[in-house]
Formats: sequence, structure tokens, C-alpha cells
Amino acid sequence: MSNLNKIKEKFLYQIWLNKKFLNGKLYTINNDELEILDVGERNEGQEGPDFKNARIMISGIKYIGDVEIDTNISDWARHEHNKNEKYNSVILHVFFNRDNKDFHPISSSGRIIPSLNLSQFIDEDLRKIIREAISLEKDHRLKGIPCQYKELQTTVDKKLTFLRELGLRRFEKKCNKLYQRLKEIYLEDQLHSSTKEPSIHYTPDEDFYNREFKASDFKNEKLWMQLFYEFVFEALGYSKNKDIFRRLALELDLDFVLKNIPKENFIEQAEYVYFYVSGLTPKLNEVEDDEVKNYVKKINENWKRYQPNFRGSILEKSKWHFFQLKPQNFPTIRLAGGVRLLYEILYNNLLGRIMSAFEKIDITSQMIKTLKSLVVVNADGFWKNYFHFNKRAEVPFRHFVGLSRSEEIVVNLVLPFIKVLSDIFGKKKNSAKVMAVYKTMMQTTDNQIAIDLANAIQLPTIVHQSIFYQGLIELFREYCSKKKCKQCEIGITPGS
Repeated sequence: MSNLNKIKEKFLYQIWLNKKFLNGKLYTINNDELEILDVGERNEGQEGPDFKNARIMISGIKYIGDVEIDTNISDWARHEHNKNEKYNSVILHVFFNRDNKDFHPISSSGRIIPSLNLSQFIDEDLRKIIREAISLEKDHRLKGIPCQYKELQTTVDKKLTFLRELGLRRFEKKCNKLYQRLKEIYLEDQLHSSTKEPSIHYTPDEDFYNREFKASDFKNEKLWMQLFYEFVFEALGYSKNKDIFRRLALELDLDFVLKNIPKENFIEQAEYVYFYVSGLTPKLNEVEDDEVKNYVKKINENWKRYQPNFRGSILEKSKWHFFQLKPQNFPTIRLAGGVRLLYEILYNNLLGRIMSAFEKIDITSQMIKTLKSLVVVNADGFWKNYFHFNKRAEVPFRHFVGLSRSEEIVVNLVLPFIKVLSDIFGKKKNSAKVMAVYKTMMQTTDNQIAIDLANAIQLPTIVHQSIFYQGLIELFREYCSKKKCKQCEIGITPGS
């Protein structure tokens, strides 16, 4: 039974969703009779309760609202739902393990939340129920992959050819996105030089994008540094925080950073600036830990020296997402890593070292290893021991940016960046080398969509080769999720 107490929440969702309860009445932990009228709708990918718009009856009174599901009853406080207004609409807290007999979940408004101990009301054969929940969860996860339930008649060669094309298409999209932004940065730099305005973010028209540019337009190294800076911040944000990370890099552009944050003690001072502008810094009266309180004081005190020259906007705390992220991937940890990568860009010739490694090392595996090492960031300072302003790490972090994230940065940013730079300046040998590396390099991945899709098309091992891994992502986004089976070279069947 001890192993079952560690059941993952995603499996509990399936037990709830499919009402895998014992026949008979349900009761809350306060012994009030409970009836489930409607389990509600899964809240997927958004912060807040797990199920929205549920309907239940407690002691004859109907309630309409949200349901939160946790493994342990104490997870309500551990996840800080008691401090989050988004959970004030919860009408029922469902849990599997009552690890604290005296605990009762309370909303931030002070309301006691009715609770259901799920383990008391499911079939006696718990292991059977868990196995069914695991199967249901897999079915739910694979619902966007129609091929999962089809007997494919496409040959292996045809599948690989199509995925290779999709992988190349995805790479080209990344390159084009970089090039378009580079042109915008060039324009902003030109306008800044002519108007002397402190900060300009200009939205070009169609004529601008159709304009012919020369290599000499992009000879200013600072344009490339700004480009890499923006996109490395975006990469640190993953899918949930990439937009807000990129926005932060725009609000604190290199002009402001170079003119205002001194090289001496750069990392310490930049941390104060970035965490203030991010909006993540709490108010002093919201902090209890003395070490955190001292750090927050330093952020506020040091910001006063930078505020007079800042013309951007302070970002909203609510725009940052922590929901369903591992502590290692929290934006606080990634931002600490971003500040240190920025130092490497500005003062330790990171771009030059990247190009040198790429040009001098011919063995792909050695080159990739070196490139990854250049964007790995070791942990130090305050954030080595914290992953949130009110959450100390159980074990100190070793890295702010580890090997798996550095690998993603190499594939999604470094290689496309080198390709764009090489194309603009006519370095055909480098350009060809980028593509050769991309087509043959291997990578690790825990992307469940890519893994599930590879299994669905009966090519489970291809996820470890970058071009196919990227092709799988492109396949899912452009075909599977849009149900474009008739346009897909893999999903199409003869006569369809």
C-alpha cells in the first residue's frame, strides 16, 4: 500500500474523470454525504484547479465550481493553494492519502474546503484500478495521435523521408524567425541612432520585410549579441514562459544593460535588476525567511540606482507560469541562469567561442559536447539554495542550466543562429556543415509527445536523432493535432 500512496496525480484524474468509485454513497472527511453530479472539465496546461465547472451535492445542497486533486491531503498547503486566489473557486478537494489527520484545506479567503478521501471509495482491488487509470491516462494523452489506432501501410523508408523533410522544414522556420528578428533589430538600431530615443520597439510593415538587405547591414556585432540574447532567454522559458522571458529581454535590451549595469559585480547587480523588472520579487511583508528577506531588500535598494534610467515596463507577476513545472525548470532558476549567460555574451566572448568550436571541431559528437558545455550554467549564489522566494531547495542545485536544456539550446538556437550568420556573410562551408551536423546529431529527449508519436508510427528509436525528433514535433503540430491525415504522407492510406 505504501507504493500506492505515491500514485501520480495524473492517474487520480482518470479515476475521478471516469468515476471509478465503489457502488454506494460517498462521504467527505467530515462525514457529509456527497454526490457527484458532473466531474467537470479537465484544466489542461493552465494554472489553477484540475477540473473546472464541476457540480456536486453535499448534504442536499448543490455546489458548482472547481475540483482540485492531489496525492496527499497536505499537498493543498505544500502547493500553496491556500495562498492562491485562483483556488478560491474550489468546491471539493480530492486526495488519495490522508498523510495528516488534523489537516483541513482552507482557501486564501479563509473558507474550509470540503474534502474527499478517494482511497476509501474505490474498488478493493486498488492495483487493478491503478492499472486501469494508467491505461486511461495513456489513451487521453494519445487522443491527438490518430495513427495510434491505425494499421499503417506506409513503408519505413517513406516514413523516414517524410519525417526528414519535416525536420528540415522545422529547422528552416527557426532560421527564418531569427533572420526576421535580426532585420527588426537592425531597424531599431538605425532609428535609435537617428532619433537618440532611449528605447524603440518598432513594428515594421510589409515593405520592410520585402526589402533587400546587404551583409554590410549586419556587420555590427551588437546586433548579433542582441539577437542571441533574446532567443537564449526565450529558450530558457520552455513553452510556458518563453514569451515572458523574451519580453524581459526586450524591456532590458543591451543598450540599457551596457550603459547602466557595471561589469564589476555584474551578475549580482544584474540579478537585482532582472528580478525587479520581471515582477517576480515579492513584497517584504510577504517574506518570512531571513535570508530571503535580506535578498529582497537588496533587490529593492539596488533598483533605486537603475530606476531613473529605465524606460521600459515592469512585468506582471501573474504572467509567469510555475504550474506543473519541476523546481529545476522554475523561471526563477532559469532567470538566474539567463543573467549568467548574458555575462558570457557581453564580457566573455560567448558567440566567438561558439563559432570557434563549430569551425575547428570536425567530429560531430565532440563539437556538440563542446557547444553544450558553453551554455551550461553552474549554480551559485542565492538561487543555488532556493527555487522560489518562499521555497528553499531540499538539495542545493548543481546547475541553473543543465545538459538537457543546453542540448535543446544547441539544436533550437545555436545551429540555426550559425546557419543564418553563415548565409548572410557567404560562408558556404559553415552553412553546409550546420546542415550536416543537424542531419546526423543525436540527442536525448523526454518529450512525451515525440515519444508517443514515434511509437504510434512504429519507429520508436528515431526520437534520439535530432532531425527526426524535430520532424516528429512538426508532424504533431501541423498534421496530427489538426487532423490533416489526408495530407500526411504517413497517415494517408491507399484510396483515401
